[in-house]
Amino acid sequence: MITQTIAGTLIVTAAEFVTGCIVNLRLGWGAWDYVNMPGNIMGQICPQFTILWVVIVVVAIMLDDVFRWRFFSEEKPHYTIC
Repeated sequence: MITQTIAGTLIVTAAEFVTGCIVNLRLGWGAWDYVNMPGNIMGQICPQFTILWVVIVVVAIMLDDVFRWRFFSEEKPHYTIC
């Protein structure tokens, strides 16, 4: 779960950065702007929203596991909290 969460968060954050560079900087749409957030990179990503992505990725992983178990007869998901 930790590896999936880290990988998913890095993928989503990278996608947000690339999309922001295209949509906001190149095309000038101004969809989002993190310039005033501490730790931002070019105003397109920031640590605060990366932490939010961690939470969303964990929920997505768990939902995916439940759907696979319920609808595709895969192994029942089981998680342990450290």
